[in-house]
This record gives sequence, C-alpha cells and structure tokens, in this order.
Amino acid sequence: PNALVTQYIPELADTAYGDATVRHVMDMTIGVQYSENYTDANAEVRAYGIAAGFSPPPPGYAGPDTIFDFLRTLKKQGEHGQAFAYKTCNTEVLAWIVQRVTDTPMAQLVSERIWQKIGADESACFTVDAAGYALADGGFNATLRDYARFGQLWLDGGGGIIPPAWI
Repeated sequence: PNALVTQYIPELADTAYGDATVRHVMDMTIGVQYSENYTDANAEVRAYGIAAGFSPPPPGYAGPDTIFDFLRTLKKQGEHGQAFAYKTCNTEVLAWIVQRVTDTPMAQLVSERIWQKIGADESACFTVDAAGYALADGGFNATLRDYARFGQLWLDGGGGIIPPAWI
C-alpha cells in the first residue's frame, strides 16, 4: 500500500498519480482534477464516459477513446491524503494496479476469486471499453439470483472469501 502507483503503472508518471501511493488510491484521497458533475459538459466524467464507450464522442472529438488513455490525461489538483472524495477514475486506477500486479484480467480475477466460489448459477460479464478493458467502476452484469449470492457473502462476513475485517 505504501508503494507509489508508478511502481506498478509507470504510464501514469506524468499524471495526478505520479506521486501518489497505492494507499491514496485505495482510500480515495487522490488530489486529482476530476469532476463527477454529470450535467457539466466539460466535467472529466464526461470524457471518461466517452473513453469507456458509455457516450458517443461529439463531432470533432480528439480525446482519449480507452480508459487507460483517459487516465493518462488526469492532472493533479491539491495534495494526496488530505480528504476522501469518491472519484470514478480512482476505481479504474486501482483495478489497473490489481491487474498489473496479478498479471490477470479483471474478469478472470472476479471469476476465480469470487464468482466461482459463491456458487453463481450464471456467468457474469463486464462492460468493456474499445480496447477490451473491463470497466471497474460499473457495468458489471449478472443475474439477480447471483447478485443475491454476492449479497449473502457480505451478510456472512465474507464467507471465507473476503476477509471479515475488510467487510
């Protein structure tokens, strides 16, 4: 947790994450210019939506068209570790770190470490960007019954899959 993000993702060296630790990302205390104001046409979440494939690009758009490319555009704003602020981009950075550390795609990680262990009846799927990267902030699709199994995992204190202290 105390390692720099760039130890795992050197591609983020010239971004808001260049001097941030993994702990900052996990705690959502990153000093990053990223607005989640969906009604603001200039908010970073709008560019995120285009990169994720949630929204079509406007005419003449020349910005990023994948999540990894989008994350490379984020600039620092404020200091890391100062205050909690949920920002979708941090979820994507954390997922990128996890995939880089494990050398395993997110869909495979979720399947092997959670989905198969809860006895899911059906396969689940992630929404992916144009490069095929599974979005970590949302877009996870499953049956209602299997979501209930996941909820039961939480009610069971992690069910031996997730550490109870984390729950």
